[in-house]
Amino acid sequence: MACSIVFYNKFKYNFENALKMCDEKILQCRSIEIIYNVSNIDYLQYI
Repeated sequence: MACSIVFYNKFKYNFENALKMCDEKILQCRSIEIIYNVSNIDYLQYI
């Protein structure tokens, strides 16, 4: 299972709020990759 969250910088979502947007299975994933400032969009990718 994989989950991707994409949001604009201006919304200033914090990490906890981002986690709440994924379902419980995603929270159990081993690695979390955070990529900032790509085309003015923040990406949180749950791999």
